[in-house]
Amino acid sequence: MQIKKEDLRTKLLDAAEKEFYMKGFEKASIRAIVKAAGTTTGNYYNYFESKEALFEALVLESDQAFHVMMDHEEAIDRPDDLWHTPDVHAWREQLKPFFKTLLPVFNRRFYLLIARSEGTKYAGRREVFNRFFAEHFIDHMARFNPDYPYAPMGTILAKQLVDGILNIIESADTIDAYEDIVIEFILFIAIGTMGILQRKELSHD
Repeated sequence: MQIKKEDLRTKLLDAAEKEFYMKGFEKASIRAIVKAAGTTTGNYYNYFESKEALFEALVLESDQAFHVMMDHEEAIDRPDDLWHTPDVHAWREQLKPFFKTLLPVFNRRFYLLIARSEGTKYAGRREVFNRFFAEHFIDHMARFNPDYPYAPMGTILAKQLVDGILNIIESADTIDAYEDIVIEFILFIAIGTMGILQRKELSHD
């Protein structure tokens, strides 16, 4: 039975996603991807001109969402009123739809962009992501408790957040599962940050 062209492209992308996820871009094998997709190397090049083009087809949407988040973050109507309540249920109710609107889809293709892109033009996205969240945390510290003396916590929290998201993607079985867990994890970080900023006794006189 002849495979339809779009079906074969999808098979190549699915096989490539697994190969890049397991080995990273540099060690991934076109031969292994072609074999897993059930086609030939010659046929592969009818769809993608290079390994780089195949990787880009997988991560481009995540990269675009990543830049939309960074470019429009300041224009988003933030639920900053939550910083004045310790009610976890209120945080969860308001922030889950907020995060779903703002954040990229945290799936394996996002993981490839952040953790498996060494050797491509996307290398370094993890550091950019870390820096974005560090600046975000530091900004919140300055706005909600200017006297808070531990500004380096912003960088530490950002690294924990990004590492945590990647660990969740590695361990969860379905996209619905890791979206929910990621949002719960972000809530945990956000509520913890609120808690330490409200501890005035930590501030220097």
